[in-house]
Amino acid sequence: MMTGTVAASPGSTSLLRRLETALAPDGGVAGRRALVAAVAAAVVVPALLVVLNVLLVPVTGAWFVGLVAGLVLDLLAGTFALGVVSHRLTMRKLREQQRAVRSVELRTRAVEERAAHVESALYPDGARRPVTASLATPQDLAAASRSLGDRLQATQNLFALVSPRGPVPPLTGFVASPDVLLLLVQKFLTLRPFLTLECGSGTSTLFLALAAQQHGVEGRIVSLESDLAYAEGTRALLAEHGVAHLAEVRHAPLAPTGLPDHDAPWYDRAALEDLHDVGLAFVDGPPGKTGPQARYPFVPLLADRLAPRCVIVMDDANRREERGVTERWLPRLEGFSHRFLELTRGAGLFERGL
Repeated sequence: MMTGTVAASPGSTSLLRRLETALAPDGGVAGRRALVAAVAAAVVVPALLVVLNVLLVPVTGAWFVGLVAGLVLDLLAGTFALGVVSHRLTMRKLREQQRAVRSVELRTRAVEERAAHVESALYPDGARRPVTASLATPQDLAAASRSLGDRLQATQNLFALVSPRGPVPPLTGFVASPDVLLLLVQKFLTLRPFLTLECGSGTSTLFLALAAQQHGVEGRIVSLESDLAYAEGTRALLAEHGVAHLAEVRHAPLAPTGLPDHDAPWYDRAALEDLHDVGLAFVDGPPGKTGPQARYPFVPLLADRLAPRCVIVMDDANRREERGVTERWLPRLEGFSHRFLELTRGAGLFERGL
């Protein structure tokens, strides 16, 4: 005969500990009391009822009725205990989620406060104070993702057509974007023009010269550049890639145009004297800071020098100034069609004879 206490099995001990943790996550006396109450409700009370029915009912077979009643009560008590446990678990997860949301709110507030401090440091007097942007919406993030994907795809397609011999300047900021460069190179390879004219020089000059070299396109490439230092930088870039002989970067300081309907300066007319039969033009200058509708003089001064088969690409067509230039150009561009292309900064495409 064995005497002494009976040790609980590892499985039952683990189960009891999980119940205690669920009923009172913080542990301590509250957890043990809740555990005792749950066990009593689920096991002890129904067992006592069964014993009482068996002892107090003398009728033969009545103990069976008591047993059944006890089992039913046991089932009800067990269901109740499981409901209590489930409720406590749900409330515990809810509290964890609330703490996580609160943490995100605090971090967001901290970022906004830091941004406000930076803004105050940059603009202490309130002048030129930028409009504080709101948090990005899912639609904003989706649009940004699509824009990034389009730029990457355009860059990949551009490098598939033209292979630089070395590093190229970043295609960001005020530099021509990859999608407009891709459009320009595609039109260049299709037209194979006698003269390609650029208003403004830079990476576009490089890619046109590389396309001429790698695809055997004969003809002149002339880039008008008002900034002497920038012109020298473009010439050095062409030399680094071995195509300096295929494109001329012509320094053309800004000067009055003499046009009665335009006051802002444009490229000096002396730089235009030998330009004729322009088959492809890329209008990406002068800079907007030059004056209102700075790119307007291109058509009044060069319309009679455009080839019968000609394409004009105007960059930055999203801007209000360039939209105004387009409206003034169209009546002067005889036989040209016009389309607006949804590129990074928008592009105006004018075509004739295609």
